[in-house]
Amino acid sequence: MRLIERVYLDTNVYCRPFDDQGDKQIRIESKAFIEIADTALRGKTVIVSSDYLKFEIEQIVDPLKRKDVEVLREL
Repeated sequence: MRLIERVYLDTNVYCRPFDDQGDKQIRIESKAFIEIADTALRGKTVIVSSDYLKFEIEQIVDPLKRKDVEVLREL
């Protein structure tokens, strides 16, 4: 039986692709998020969520960023 890894991502991880990519560390973290999301889309990992994560996302002031992050969380 193969175990599927479950990961929990904080709000800041979901926000990274929408942050200023001029900073090297943010680019690295954005790429890491994309790789994690890709493994989830291929069924190799499961990204778990929480009510608190949903609450934090609802607190994002920029409505466009909030909507984009909500879409990513639903992957």
